[in-house]
Amino acid sequence: MKKLVGILTLVLVFTLSSTVNAQQQQKRSHKKSNYSSEQMATLMTKKLTLHLDLDLKQQKEVLNLITKEATQRKAMMEKMKERRANGEKPTDAEKFEFENNRLDRQIAQKNDMKKILSNEQFEKWEKVQNAKMRHGKKSKHSKGKKNSNMNKGQRTKKA
Repeated sequence: MKKLVGILTLVLVFTLSSTVNAQQQQKRSHKKSNYSSEQMATLMTKKLTLHLDLDLKQQKEVLNLITKEATQRKAMMEKMKERRANGEKPTDAEKFEFENNRLDRQIAQKNDMKKILSNEQFEKWEKVQNAKMRHGKKSKHSKGKKNSNMNKGQRTKKA
């Protein structure tokens, strides 16, 4: 009898945890809206206009640049989704090519933004980009780790 109660308790716990997990995944999927490339570019341009105080000419140039990038990014994502759905995994050569192309696009974007923005605006934009990169790297690498030093058995002194 005790075993039966224990098994039922475990089943109940697993059921509840999977329900909570499914709800959290639903919430995450709602955060990512399925905007078109033009809509994403418009929103990003408006955010940059507010942050960098862009004039009309700059807004048009930034909108064109971001629309082009968003279109390319959306096409790449669709291609990757299709491959994933077919169960295909990229080879090391394809991974290298993808990463190399991504970095080339970032360099081109930086050069284009440098041409469009004033020096002061460009510095502000660059700070935001660097902060985004740092934040993205932290969240990717720190998933599942509370504190890497503590995981290694090292303790740090608090000042």
